[in-house]
Amino acid sequence: MDEPRDFTQTTVRIPRTTKANIDLVGALEGRSAGLVIAAAVDAYVAALPLATRKALEELRAVRMGAGR
Repeated sequence: MDEPRDFTQTTVRIPRTTKANIDLVGALEGRSAGLVIAAAVDAYVAALPLATRKALEELRAVRMGAGR
């Protein structure tokens, strides 16, 4: 996985409890918020039904082909 300094910056509005959980997990594991969120998204995608993951890969290929 990339280093946090190499991550693309983004801003999202999330519930305070979600932010607190991100910070707590990061503190417990010694990881940055970006790495905690990246791991959570990766786990979410891995848990999606196979058909949805395939659609995600197809969309990724289309967007990568469009130079995004």
